[in-house]
Amino acid sequence: MSKIEPPPRLTWCQRICYGVGHSLNDLCASMWFSYLIVYLQLVLGFDSNYAGLVLLIGQVADALATPLLGYEASSNKETGICKRYGKRKFLHLIGTICVVLSFPFIFSVCPGCESASQFALTTMLIPLVIIFQVGWAAVQVSHLSLIPAITPHESERDFLNVLRYAVNIISDIGTYAIVWCVFDLTRKPTGNHHTITGDYANKFMEITLIIVGVGTFFSIIFHIGVKEVVSKPLSSTDSSIESESSTSFPLFSDNLSWKGWLKESHFYQVGILYMCTRLFQNMSLVFMPLYLQESLRANDDFIAKIPLVMNVSGLSYLAPFRNYSKCSVKR
Repeated sequence: MSKIEPPPRLTWCQRICYGVGHSLNDLCASMWFSYLIVYLQLVLGFDSNYAGLVLLIGQVADALATPLLGYEASSNKETGICKRYGKRKFLHLIGTICVVLSFPFIFSVCPGCESASQFALTTMLIPLVIIFQVGWAAVQVSHLSLIPAITPHESERDFLNVLRYAVNIISDIGTYAIVWCVFDLTRKPTGNHHTITGDYANKFMEITLIIVGVGTFFSIIFHIGVKEVVSKPLSSTDSSIESESSTSFPLFSDNLSWKGWLKESHFYQVGILYMCTRLFQNMSLVFMPLYLQESLRANDDFIAKIPLVMNVSGLSYLAPFRNYSKCSVKR
């Protein structure tokens, strides 16, 4: 019996190209959660109810789009350009275009709308927010679902997940560093540096254009450096191919349907844990800058400095998690 040759592993260049493929989403998400309420309330003068409504509609659109796009990404239907370019990469490309074309306008002042009511401005923002959130969900789902499609090795999949999280943290740090630099470099020698007002509209527009430009650059690198190849996961009996593929969870020979997932207890355990984690993270991102401005009356650049410190501290988690992943796989 001939020995089965193990599939080749990804090169470091391919890993890095994959890792930066979610940078645009990460940069925009930091801007969205940390500064949307600040921008709407303090710069545009929105009532808190309208500002919260815009954020809520965006999250609802994301919640509805994510499972639908996930179902589409996992389907076996491939036609036209999807066969040549890759279904998930094509979905990623469409999502990237939606984000690039919509997100800058969310943080831009509407010309000639100075006398418009808050209701009218909110109505104009909602379509942009929905397009952005649907595009954001498309990029997120397609990027994450690419992991099992580009490598069958369990340890390499774990590494790509860790790399994805590392780039997420670095992107958050980059966003807050950009905000800090723009606020400091465009600061006038005299004046009030404590309260963010309508005069900061151009600063927020510059910040948004910078992060969208940087994110687009890394998205191009992703599409050039990553090739989508449909590959079957390794069998648990092929220990000669991947000795690290043992797991305490049950293995399934076929892909589960969405109804099958609803019957799995692990689905709810992971979902609830992830939801609680993201809830805590998003709450801190949304309300920390607003708290610094409205309650503490801190300098304007503190809305970048404090989140920056919070995210830098998150980098210390990566190394222990990587070591834990190795230990848990070997057990």
